[in-house]
Amino acid sequence: MRIIFDAKLSVLGEDKFVFDDAPFSGSAVKKFSQLQLRNPTHDSWLIKWTAAEAARSTSIRETWMRSVHKEMNPASVGAEQPGNLVAHKQWIHLYINGLHWGIYEMTERVDEDFARSYGDAFADYDVVGNGGARDGDMDAYNQLLGLCTTAAANPNDHNAWEAVTDMLDCDNYVDYLLTYFYTNAGDWPGNNWRAIRRRPIDENDQRTHKFKFLVWDAERSFWPSFISSNRNPVNLGSGAATIHSRLLNHPSYKTAWKDRTDIHFHSPSGVYAVNNGVHAAKNSFQTTMDDYVQTIYTESARWGDNRKGSTGTTFTFDDPSAFAGQSDRGDWKRTTEYHRDTLIPDQRDKILTHLVNAGLANPDPQ
Repeated sequence: MRIIFDAKLSVLGEDKFVFDDAPFSGSAVKKFSQLQLRNPTHDSWLIKWTAAEAARSTSIRETWMRSVHKEMNPASVGAEQPGNLVAHKQWIHLYINGLHWGIYEMTERVDEDFARSYGDAFADYDVVGNGGARDGDMDAYNQLLGLCTTAAANPNDHNAWEAVTDMLDCDNYVDYLLTYFYTNAGDWPGNNWRAIRRRPIDENDQRTHKFKFLVWDAERSFWPSFISSNRNPVNLGSGAATIHSRLLNHPSYKTAWKDRTDIHFHSPSGVYAVNNGVHAAKNSFQTTMDDYVQTIYTESARWGDNRKGSTGTTFTFDDPSAFAGQSDRGDWKRTTEYHRDTLIPDQRDKILTHLVNAGLANPDPQ
């Protein structure tokens, strides 16, 4: 669901709305042409499939992924600077014609206005993803894919690799992939991906303009069948992972991966580090839980009985009778604690093993 601001109703005379205060924590942006209202559909009690899948919902998987991606390398200034951009969000109560519709995520849309907010307000941007270009066109992105093919065919040609990294923020890309690999996300990489790049002003514009990837629409992370089968995401190769599949055997690409995984897995401040038995990822997931937990009773009052006819259960914060005996599903507290205490630490070992076997990471120091 989108909110689109119309100039005909604007005191500014433009298709924008300006908040008195910046609505998103971590962002100073106040002016918006559109905002997205998102229900974490495939990670909510409203999931359209089975009651068992609804019972393992947390509502916060994608929110956690965005926070991890940002924490990996916060963008220092904007869309042209090193670092990982995220679409900022906050939880809201949504009312439609006076009827409370539940807890939704109000978030920025990843489009040209978003890129201008964090980059050059007067520049043009390519915003690409599944389905093609949202803004601009696919020409530069297709050029990047061609450069990846050339670099892969010429692994000892430094200029060929440099041509790739002139168009791709490689640190951002590795961080992005690692976020999805760690959670073994479904409905990706062929679907639900976004990347942005500033377009050169003209043919004489020699500044470096690099594609950045952003976490988007990722609530199907920790997907049960992929987790239980220990699917190896390193071998994915469509959509957002096309660049990855073409460069997978390139020595400089492998080095870039090892550099980033050393930071994230093996440095004391890494987002997936384990220090004296404490998992950093568990702590960050707890922070995301804390941010959402205050809304859970309201969400339960609105949608908790969505499956009551088939299960006899009203989903709520803490109910041991809901799916009794199941450790990974039932009430919100049990489900999120299972993600925090079991899925997240288990995935660390699994994904690190896949990465080490592919030559993309170093093992944990002994």
